[in-house]
Amino acid sequence: MWKQSHCKKGSRPLDKDLSSSSSHVSDIDSEENIEEENLVWVDERAKETWVKYDRYLMEKYRDEHSNIPNLMKFSGHELPVARIKKKCMDYVVLMTRTHMVDRTLSGNNNNLITTEKANYPPYGADFPKGATGRFTNGRTSADIIGQLLGFPGFIPPYATATDAEIISGVNYGSGGAGILPESGINLGDRISMDEQLLNHAAIIARLSVLQGNKTFTNEYIKKCIYLVNIGNNDYVNNYLMPDTYPDGRIYNPDQFASVLIRQYSKQLRTLNKLGARKIAVFGLTLIGCTPAEIAMFGTNGEPCVDSINNVTQLFTNRIKPLIDDLNNAFADARFTFINFTNIFPPQEGELVPNVPCCRVQSNALCVPYSVPCPNRTLEIWYDGFHPSEIANTLTASRSYNALSPMDASPYDISHLAQL
Repeated sequence: MWKQSHCKKGSRPLDKDLSSSSSHVSDIDSEENIEEENLVWVDERAKETWVKYDRYLMEKYRDEHSNIPNLMKFSGHELPVARIKKKCMDYVVLMTRTHMVDRTLSGNNNNLITTEKANYPPYGADFPKGATGRFTNGRTSADIIGQLLGFPGFIPPYATATDAEIISGVNYGSGGAGILPESGINLGDRISMDEQLLNHAAIIARLSVLQGNKTFTNEYIKKCIYLVNIGNNDYVNNYLMPDTYPDGRIYNPDQFASVLIRQYSKQLRTLNKLGARKIAVFGLTLIGCTPAEIAMFGTNGEPCVDSINNVTQLFTNRIKPLIDDLNNAFADARFTFINFTNIFPPQEGELVPNVPCCRVQSNALCVPYSVPCPNRTLEIWYDGFHPSEIANTLTASRSYNALSPMDASPYDISHLAQL
């Protein structure tokens, strides 16, 4: 039996019914009726950053490349604008990843001061480039979705993306990050959702310089696909740690879900104001089904820790109504909900559930340079929190091509790409 060093056994309020917890807050405003003028603070910062950075780089661009007005230069290679415009139809921006599910990032955390790193073996045991920062043995679900969309390579992390690479997409994700800026602070540095939106604004500014026309860039990014998957950390490394974070003491589960969905709504509206029009929003994973939570709390004979899943489901249940509201609010946008609860963990009978493939440390990550299990195509979990490549393959396939109306609403990613 092992436990997480960042959440001591017994520190989470699971000895009582969390769904009926008392609260010091008597009144939480409904998540509906969010005023347009109350958009998240990052909206104005993003705008200011974008304007200043764009002005500087556009001037620099004109000085250096005024003799090639209809071409973009990437690392010495010139690409016609017409070709780039066509490529935009397949453009994918992977907005966020979270503490679990699959960490699509391949480097955003590598140079941060954080415990949330996977740039060492046995991570990447089955990945062509080895350990890159992916918290799995091979490809992540976002890698696989990118391939299903027709990309020959993998989407690069924001931290290292070159001018040549950003034209095909950027991954802004950061292990340990949350919807709330304070989530994950116990793990060290991380790039919150608000900061990721700022980074996206900076990428748009870079694109407008490279393309030489901000109006063209604005139309360009409207054709892009955005995958947004965040929120697990707001529970694992915030609400479910009341000894470390106040939210678990201040709010009952229903109130916290409302706080979270209001902030999420503001952030998705900000993303839309930055130009996003095709946005797939993933629900939370079943946190109580991870090996780490099962090892810590036990299940009393059940497959998962139901008390945890009941709490996190309160937030997931609010996402689809939010998606409906956003689609009604923005006529030219196409938001869709990917119901991760319905597709993960995969139910294929031959897969081994609830046991990590690698030998884990007290924080549920793989022991550095340890030898992973030999039958990795039969394991759902690679470490205490993150799925294996086979699990990622199954869930990515259902996110892309839904097998049930419950998997995605109003459309899966393959149909979103065709709109």
